[in-house]
Amino acid sequence: MLTARHEGNDSVTSMRPLATLCSRLTVLLTVAACSSSDRATAPQSHPEFSISDALHEGGTPGFYFLPPMVDHPTFGGTFDSTISTLNPQIALCDVTNGPDTNCGRADGTPAVIKFTTTSAPAITLDATTQHYHVNWVTKGAAFVAGHTYRVHVAAGASGARRELGFADVLLTTTPGQARNMETGDLIMLNDGSTLPIHFRIETGIPGSLTLSAPTSSVAVGNADLITSTVVDLHGAVLAGATVAWTVATTPATGVADATQPLNPTSGQTSTAGTTATTFKAGTTPGTATVTAASAGLSALVSVSVSQPTPAAIAASGPISQSAPAGTAVASPPAVIVRDGAGNPMAGVAVTFAVTSGGGTVNPATAVTTNASGIAAVTSWTLGPTAETNTLTATAAGNGIAGNPVTFTATTRGNLTVTTSTTGSSLPGGYAVSFDGPGGPGGPGGSGGSGPVATSGSATFGALAVGSYMVTLSGVPSNCAVTSVNPQTVTVTGGATVTAAFTVSCSASAGALTVTTTTVGASPSSVATLTVSGLVSATQQVEINGSVTVQGIPAGSYTVTLSAMPATCGVASSSANPQTVTVPAMGTATATFTMQCGEVSGRGQIGTGSPTPGNNVVTFDFDVRADLTGRFTGTDYADVHGSTPATLTTDPATDPATRFTAYRMSSSACSDPTAGVEFDAIGREDTGALVSYTAYLCDDGVAAGSGNFFNVVIPSEGFTVSGTVTSGDILKR
Repeated sequence: MLTARHEGNDSVTSMRPLATLCSRLTVLLTVAACSSSDRATAPQSHPEFSISDALHEGGTPGFYFLPPMVDHPTFGGTFDSTISTLNPQIALCDVTNGPDTNCGRADGTPAVIKFTTTSAPAITLDATTQHYHVNWVTKGAAFVAGHTYRVHVAAGASGARRELGFADVLLTTTPGQARNMETGDLIMLNDGSTLPIHFRIETGIPGSLTLSAPTSSVAVGNADLITSTVVDLHGAVLAGATVAWTVATTPATGVADATQPLNPTSGQTSTAGTTATTFKAGTTPGTATVTAASAGLSALVSVSVSQPTPAAIAASGPISQSAPAGTAVASPPAVIVRDGAGNPMAGVAVTFAVTSGGGTVNPATAVTTNASGIAAVTSWTLGPTAETNTLTATAAGNGIAGNPVTFTATTRGNLTVTTSTTGSSLPGGYAVSFDGPGGPGGPGGSGGSGPVATSGSATFGALAVGSYMVTLSGVPSNCAVTSVNPQTVTVTGGATVTAAFTVSCSASAGALTVTTTTVGASPSSVATLTVSGLVSATQQVEINGSVTVQGIPAGSYTVTLSAMPATCGVASSSANPQTVTVPAMGTATATFTMQCGEVSGRGQIGTGSPTPGNNVVTFDFDVRADLTGRFTGTDYADVHGSTPATLTTDPATDPATRFTAYRMSSSACSDPTAGVEFDAIGREDTGALVSYTAYLCDDGVAAGSGNFFNVVIPSEGFTVSGTVTSGDILKR
């Protein structure tokens, strides 16, 4: 049986054992349990009520009203005892004349009374029986007999707070009667007594549900990913929460895909507290409202479905091609059109038009983009003569990036190489090669090679227009190309250009190959090679390169290297000129070793001032490897009368003096590679000509103390040497 507590205790008594007390009851409470009907939005004219919790009316899972409000429920979850975080609240609103809205909130129906953890009486935690409770004194002045009050329970941390459930209570005017509508049992309370409100909150109850989408607008036929995030009453992400998805549209049809507007329609949250669905738009512009619901919570997001407009156009294939004049390009021009989200757009009209070159395009009418956003012509035929042809593709619409797209095609031409060979001992044939626009094997296959007969022709077709260098090779030593080789020709569209070569051969002829090498610096320049003998020839030869003179009569020839780059000369180890013998049907060789460098200096050795009688030698020189330059040395310790002895070499002012050898290193230096030696003929102050050798060392430091100067005159047994005490020596 139920016991009753009067005025402050929280017991109630079953009606049947206490019928004798009915005459003392003036106000009765009736509490309704769940029914199978939908949740009532307002009390009826007779005692009928609503209750919402985990077991009634599909209420919040994990939240339970407890006796005496309902029969004792069965539950199996974990009790949430963190009262400080949950901060539960009960608000009571009068719903006699209609439903309340947001009971107790500033924007809702005013509460008749509120209970909190700090109110009087306060909501408290019973950790032993694992529930929360508060006593409601029903006889308060604010409560009216015959009125129905809705008891709302809310809990949760900030940002995750929500209403968990509610129950309706009728304060009857019939003494001694109250009824549990689920069981039919009557419950009675004394006038002025209390109604204990007991409830249980378990862990894992969703406290907040939010939605997000990457975009609020999609084009018809496209999709939008909508993500739901669920947190519990503590504000922590909640895994395993079931979220159901629904969608409503305006207009009602066509806005969402008719087959599968949402995929999936329900899901469970991950460990991150999220689950998602994909909204698929239909073919009609409008607005779709996607709603997510979980454990009594719901949230919605609106997605605008619009007809997309073209935002960008670009080529879908090569924009530059080549083809023979009057023929179609290999890849018909094509473009792709995208909307503002970067998605390919179908149904956009694109007009292709020839803008130069005189060719034709098929079709001449607008082409509509396909499902992949691509529009392409069937063919583009180039004009009959023009070297450059252009075609534009223009999408219908305004503000389209990249509009129009321009395609370019160059017409191709042909190259014919002819050979004419005379004489005896003719070869079996030659090889021809050509380099065109972009170099060997450049764009459009602009480079190539092939064989050609001794006297015949070879044609290379479908070449890109432009300049080509054509070279005839494979010519034997007894033959000479008497025409220009290589030759430069220009290929034009739809035409054939010819490169003609003539060759002369003789059984008594041979070839001469001259090679140049350098010691020291290697300038990027050329020298002049002169061949004289039975025939004469002059041509340039690359530094560190070679050149071959072919088809010259066998015999003796003088080979001279001249016009070398500045500061370069033929090394003393290599004769210049050289005499070679060219054999019939063979090849003679000559090699010139060049040295390139320069040494200069100004200063003195010895201490003191350069005045007659002091043991000081001054110097001023600039000598180059090509045996040009000047040198002056003055010995103040060797005085002729009052004039110190001098030694001068300057071919420009005294042709009898000259430099005869130049060496790029010197054993007189601790680092031979830092030194230079040269031999020369100089004139002394007495007028006599003498041969001498200079040994010079550069320490690599401007005005450094490691520079060395030494001059030797063998015929006089004279030597002067020492470390440079003033000035500098520089090797380059």
